[in-house]
Amino acid sequence: MFYQLPNGNSFAHVSRSCTSTLCAHALKKFWPERYEEFLQSDKSPQRWLDETWANRLPPRCLVMARSPVERLNSVITRNGYSEEKVQAVLESCHRFATMPRDLSRDLSIVTFHHIAPLAWIADNDSRFCLWPEVEKACDLLGLEFDPAIHENKLPQEAEDHVKPEWMPLLYDSIGIWEALAK
Repeated sequence: MFYQLPNGNSFAHVSRSCTSTLCAHALKKFWPERYEEFLQSDKSPQRWLDETWANRLPPRCLVMARSPVERLNSVITRNGYSEEKVQAVLESCHRFATMPRDLSRDLSIVTFHHIAPLAWIADNDSRFCLWPEVEKACDLLGLEFDPAIHENKLPQEAEDHVKPEWMPLLYDSIGIWEALAK
């Protein structure tokens, strides 16, 4: 899932990695009337942008890279996803998952994407920016950075929800993040 901007740039939806903040910046620059609607609501700014769902991101699509363990913990903290749901998505993204029908019926495409690790979201030709470098991301996307915009931020991260048995399922994403963070 990604957002296509009128200036030809795009950015991936990477939950808990500044997506809401980037969406608010995009609304402010390209759709000021929608931005005003957003400001008057209690909804996420993504509600006012069209999502593009595809089997891959466009070339040079911006992907915000956050520590995969921190990101997953934040996703679980924010959304309260069950261990069973997280396990199913991580296994599916890694190789395959076996799950009860009731779970697969309850697993929406948006939930799947929220939990999916970085290695499943990004492509080889993605353009990366380290979380939380919003100013740099705005520059890469051709957006005017506003330091007052910081949407959907948790007041503080809760205790660690990431199970040790999930770590091997995050290794590819951890490798990408570590290479970028050097």
